[in-house]
Amino acid sequence: MIRTQGRLYVLYDPDSEKVWMSFFITLKDLAESIRFRDAFRGIETVFSEVARERDLRMDSYGILDPHDLPSELEGLDLRDVPRADIEDFVDMKTMDTRTHAVERLKHSLLKQKRYIRPRLTVGSIARDVNFYDRENAIEDVTEALKSGHVLLVAPRRFGKSSLLYALFDNPLEPWKPVLIDVERATTPVQFVARIIATLRTMPWLSEFPQTLGRIGGPLINASYQQIQNAEARIAKHHAHDWAEYFAAVFSSVKADGIPLLLLIDEFPWVLEELIGRKERTEAKRLIDALNSVAVAEAPYRILMAGSANMDSLLHQLGGDFVKSFRKAFSPVKLPPMTIPAARELVRIILADNDLYPDEEALEAILDCIGKTMPIPFFLQLLASRIVNAQRPIGAEPTAEDVREIYERDLLGPDSKRFFEPYSSAINRYSDELQLPARKVLAHLTVSSATESDLGAIIRIIYTGASAEDVKRLLGYLENDLYIVRDEYGKFEFSSKVLRDWWRRQGRLGW
Repeated sequence: MIRTQGRLYVLYDPDSEKVWMSFFITLKDLAESIRFRDAFRGIETVFSEVARERDLRMDSYGILDPHDLPSELEGLDLRDVPRADIEDFVDMKTMDTRTHAVERLKHSLLKQKRYIRPRLTVGSIARDVNFYDRENAIEDVTEALKSGHVLLVAPRRFGKSSLLYALFDNPLEPWKPVLIDVERATTPVQFVARIIATLRTMPWLSEFPQTLGRIGGPLINASYQQIQNAEARIAKHHAHDWAEYFAAVFSSVKADGIPLLLLIDEFPWVLEELIGRKERTEAKRLIDALNSVAVAEAPYRILMAGSANMDSLLHQLGGDFVKSFRKAFSPVKLPPMTIPAARELVRIILADNDLYPDEEALEAILDCIGKTMPIPFFLQLLASRIVNAQRPIGAEPTAEDVREIYERDLLGPDSKRFFEPYSSAINRYSDELQLPARKVLAHLTVSSATESDLGAIIRIIYTGASAEDVKRLLGYLENDLYIVRDEYGKFEFSSKVLRDWWRRQGRLGW
């Protein structure tokens, strides 16, 4: 269904009469303008406020006939006008105006952004408008940062990296954010070198001469290769005193009072590499170095994130490291997307591809992925499959179509790569826990179970498992968001789509 009925808004520069920004809000039927009058008032107010703040002139045009739009645009010398549907701004169950959506419209207009609605971004980081309605996650992390340093806990594909980018793109006062992906740093000195080289690219660093003198000349507007070369020089120069150098840099940051927000993505990957190479001494030194700079009274904050279970990795270094790291970095679980936000995300993505399924089909999408934990990646993945599915021209996807696509495509063997990040997390557990973990998950595809029941399953394979070992393994599976406890204290899969995948493909080697 291609919508062309609705209202066209145009903002002009009054001096040159050139179009500054245009936007088209579509309707199924112009008779619905009465039904959505409150939302239209909010939208009109936004355009009026933007016109006033930017000294522009606003005009609006009602498009009364689908065939009028091309000629109307041609007459106004407009091409490729960005659009949204009126439903983007309304809770269709209560008919209340969605204030967050209206606020996003104003933010986008002020920045002359062509899109205000999320688009299909399967497998890539969701930035700007694509990072959709995760205010709950931002609030949780912001609150935790007020009191100390944070470890953001989330599996892959859950929106963790996207949240870090959201904090980087929209800085929280008074923080000066620096975002670093350390996934390919295989040694502590490479980890330190990447942080320092990236810090040197920040233009605001020149305001703090003591720190700048400590870490070297600025790399503002440096090329990727120049930054890599700087990393290599730092790593070579501090191969033996990286821990002392790291401490000295953060001592300068503290002395200068820099409100640095250091956003570190995929830190557990570094730890996993060290443990995998049996370099536990270096892994312990790295944890000690991080703990030493993560002091609560510092003017800066460190937010680390990663898909791997930190507890399972730290336990392999010794119990004291679990305790000391938890003292330095408070764990915050990235909350799942809310059901209303998940429903709107899917609806808007499909609408952006000219698909308008009914409420039954939208509910089917949420039911397939699971309403307990609607993982954004899998919502996008299923939506992409629906967009690309063959159907008669003009036909909208039905609930039956959704379920068929889910079973045939999303859970089919060709989608194995999309689930690999979840399966590989278990490979990070110590050797004696990997097979018991898989057996626990296999059992939970059939029914929920008590800790005692799962303990018995674990001991069939890991015969020497103590009660503490059982709690530890179940804790790992909980922290990796494979499983949760229900209201009766029984364990079950946290995500329906992960349970369905394990039931179908897990016994084949997942």
